[in-house]
Amino acid sequence: MLNFFRGGGFIQIIMVGVVGAIIATFLFSFQGAGSSTGALGRECAVTVYGECVPPKDLFSSYGLVVARGMSAKQAQNLELKSHLLEGLVERELLLRDAKRLGLGISRDALAADLRRGRARLSLPASQALELGYRLGLGPDMVQALPVQSAKTQAFDQQIYERVIRNVARRTPKDFRLFQEKEAVAARMRDSIRSRVRMSEKEAFAVYELENTKAVARNSLVQQAWFGRFGTKLSSEAVSSWASGNGDAIKKEWETAKSQYGAGCALVSEILLSTGATDDDKASQRTSIDQIKTDLKNGSSFAALAQRLSDGPGALAAGHMGCLSEAYGPGHVELSSAIKDLAEGGVSDVVETTRGFHLVKLHARLTKDNAEQHGRAAVTDRLAAQGLAKGAAETFAKQLITLAVGGEGLDPATKRLRREFLGLPAEATDDEKLNAHQEKALASEDRPRVEISSEFNSTGRPVSNTLPGSSPAKIVLALANDDAVHPEPIGTRSGFVVLQLKSKSVADTAEFEKNKSQHINRLLFAKRADALKSYMSRLRKAAENKISINAAYADKTPAPSDDS
Repeated sequence: MLNFFRGGGFIQIIMVGVVGAIIATFLFSFQGAGSSTGALGRECAVTVYGECVPPKDLFSSYGLVVARGMSAKQAQNLELKSHLLEGLVERELLLRDAKRLGLGISRDALAADLRRGRARLSLPASQALELGYRLGLGPDMVQALPVQSAKTQAFDQQIYERVIRNVARRTPKDFRLFQEKEAVAARMRDSIRSRVRMSEKEAFAVYELENTKAVARNSLVQQAWFGRFGTKLSSEAVSSWASGNGDAIKKEWETAKSQYGAGCALVSEILLSTGATDDDKASQRTSIDQIKTDLKNGSSFAALAQRLSDGPGALAAGHMGCLSEAYGPGHVELSSAIKDLAEGGVSDVVETTRGFHLVKLHARLTKDNAEQHGRAAVTDRLAAQGLAKGAAETFAKQLITLAVGGEGLDPATKRLRREFLGLPAEATDDEKLNAHQEKALASEDRPRVEISSEFNSTGRPVSNTLPGSSPAKIVLALANDDAVHPEPIGTRSGFVVLQLKSKSVADTAEFEKNKSQHINRLLFAKRADALKSYMSRLRKAAENKISINAAYADKTPAPSDDS
């Protein structure tokens, strides 16, 4: 579409008319959203401190953007109208501030801009750089209009009037008034940014943070692994945990008690998921039959579920709560399997699309016993989580002690992992593992060491960390290779032990060589942040004085090209 800017003579006139027709089509549908009466002169696109901004300012800004060839679909997917409305709000706030400061623009300066084809529009400061780039605008939010004669390259008044009529849908006088507001707002933005300075010392400090990089060894200690393969959920262990966590149990029960109503079948499950092949399915069938035999011989359902089940309740010894439709696929088959079970009984093997199941019925709740059994189920679940978390934290602290003492993080993790499972520190060629140990050592969430990619202070050497934690800064603060942070770092799934593998310090000579480039880049970013903060303060102060007409903010995505 920009090729029409480069054409000449008759072709340029035709193309400007074509572009104008396209924009007029956009604006016709656009304006139709504003009012059932069509009386745009009596409407406001936005109102700020009682100042009404007419819809035609929005239409002009929209026209300036789509003049670069943007489709209606692209405009809708970008939520362009909404962004332009927000930009007009900020423009009005800046104009109000400019009036307070006595800042304006002379007629000559404005005329010079217009003769050069420099047309301005406003975008919200928080998105101006990214959105401006996507819209083909520079950081100053200026759209270049073809107002010069193709023959002489000089300003041509007739071409200028034709272009602004077709692109902005304004008369020359209206367009000048519209651009005067935009120019004053632009000067306010420049004034805000110009107050920001950056010393060489500050620039180097930022450069150093960006360019000092490290590689970390991370020993991942997942809570779920300890819950499945090590935590003993005996009645004594659960009671001991519960005695110190009464408040947590009470809070959780208040949230969950509606799930434990009369008629609920309180169950636990052992699930062995079936693989994609017939051999996988046959192997799992053999395994579930063996579990059924072990149960008949007195093995604990809870212990087997905790160690062997693939179900979501494995960490809590197979507890599923009340069996209901919320279980999803398999609910019908499992409900049928326990229909005639006595309390405390275990079903026959049940096959569903999930795999092979054994289900234990703990109780059928009544109005009288619902709270007793419900609280017990909640306590068991919370205790399973709490005991697993405690075991994971103890493991992580032991690991730190070994690593600080000089043992490599990876061998120390492997040794502690084996000892936790009751195995010798070193494996032997003739070592025989039971099914529980084999599954634990092969589990994806077993304690293990990962090597991060290189990162700086804003990087993420570890995923899944808790909000507010800064593992990158923690590792970069370690002085020497192989140094270990003295405390485990909490994650959403357990803990991580952090060790510095290697670190490269920012090159001072490189900074000096390209000092001006570094300072200018950082100053640009700092000034953009300053403008964002300034606008945020203005908006907060005016939050009850801003009104946006939602009829002009159509956020409905455009249909796809093939719809």
